[in-house]
Amino acid sequence: MIDMKKIKIIALFNGQNRVNLINEIKEHASPDTSFFGCNHLLEHEDIKVVFLNIEKTKKSLLGNFFYKLSLVLKIKEFDFVISSANIDLLLIKSLLKFTKTKWLILNIDLINILRKNQKNKFKHFLILHTLKMADRILCLSSHQKKFLASCGINGNVLQIVAFGTDKKFYQPTLENDDYILSVGKDNGRDFSTLLDVAKKIDKKFIIITSKKNLKKLKNAPKNIRVHYDINYQELKIFYEKALCIVIALKKDESTDGSDCSGQTVTLDAMACAKPVIISKREWTADYIEDSKNGLLFKPSNSNNLEKIIRKITENADFAQKIGLNGRKSVENKFNSQLLGETIYNIVKSF
Repeated sequence: MIDMKKIKIIALFNGQNRVNLINEIKEHASPDTSFFGCNHLLEHEDIKVVFLNIEKTKKSLLGNFFYKLSLVLKIKEFDFVISSANIDLLLIKSLLKFTKTKWLILNIDLINILRKNQKNKFKHFLILHTLKMADRILCLSSHQKKFLASCGINGNVLQIVAFGTDKKFYQPTLENDDYILSVGKDNGRDFSTLLDVAKKIDKKFIIITSKKNLKKLKNAPKNIRVHYDINYQELKIFYEKALCIVIALKKDESTDGSDCSGQTVTLDAMACAKPVIISKREWTADYIEDSKNGLLFKPSNSNNLEKIIRKITENADFAQKIGLNGRKSVENKFNSQLLGETIYNIVKSF
């Protein structure tokens, strides 16, 4: 056990600046989902948490190395690192033998990283070797844990944690404006199947995505409206007024997107008590009970998806039951507060 009055934790983030987001969360202007529960560690008096955003650098190879080295020298002052990426920092930390600092990896896309680098044997070996240096790898699905165990990572290092959304920001609502909503920015989305179905159903479809997916939507039928890169407040309103949320994903064999592509949107929609229709993936087994708190369809099967959408749109009572059960799942299992508590208990177990 670590014998300190306050356990010092540094949480590393890439992309969106979480440091600036803290104030928005306090003002209920944004959800806390992107913190992966780490913001709730602040609620514990025996924990001190620092959030650090990793810069995207355009330095030379040598310059980038010294930037990473400076981060590792800063990290060594902490008891724990929590990070969803940055395994290069873990490698440097291990080479320098900074053993005091425990490293927790939030597993977002380790399956896809390993698969993408399978042909480059040296890089694949180096990634896997580095992952074995982690003190814990927190998997967001049992499939992730099973895959990493099959790669030779010690089962005692691998731990399944339930991902969670912000149940306070996203609230249940039974109103709807009779449109079908689809949300998703990553490359794991299957827009072609969604467009095929939209052509057959006499309903308005709204797709919220990023402009990088513009080419995939250029032949969208007239009943589809596309919105790009909207803010969280606008997104919440779209969720609240949707008839249902459809999440069409590429098959598990694809290395596009994250390992659990669609997970955040699924839980956001469930928190709003909206029925979720989603492609059946390996990770969905841990979150969706088919026809209870959500509906699963065969990936890339437009006929199956069409049938399920019609079942939801033509049966309001059934749709409401699925939505309310989804909300219960978020309240009882899949929220960021519970994720934060799980991480806290893991930290205290060392």
